[in-house]
Amino acid sequence: RFRKFNNGIADYRGKRVPYAPQNTVFAQAVYRRDCGGALLDDITADVNVRAAGDIYWNEANTLSQPLYAQLGASVTLRRGCASLQLWGENLTDTRFSTFYFVSIGNEFVQRGRPLRFGATLRLSF
Repeated sequence: RFRKFNNGIADYRGKRVPYAPQNTVFAQAVYRRDCGGALLDDITADVNVRAAGDIYWNEANTLSQPLYAQLGASVTLRRGCASLQLWGENLTDTRFSTFYFVSIGNEFVQRGRPLRFGATLRLSF
């Protein structure tokens, strides 16, 4: 919060500092299982959640992004020097803004990434 801030137009004492989330959270659970077989060395499963908010976009605290959370998960299959990871981000397809500002009377907003899936192939030598 501002302890003392007056820009000559308004007094923002007690208001939250813009662009700084009030809370950020990350939690993750990982499970790894050795397979030891001819097909796979191990399998790893991961589930995570990340959250941020409330985020105020101006000094007056009149524009804000409420607290939001995103769920992610992945499964990794490993054999020798190769691994294949199947992953998903923002699995609940949460809509949120990552940035907002006003310039010369125009409003600009950056939306967060929607639901995404992918695969990552790694070779380690």
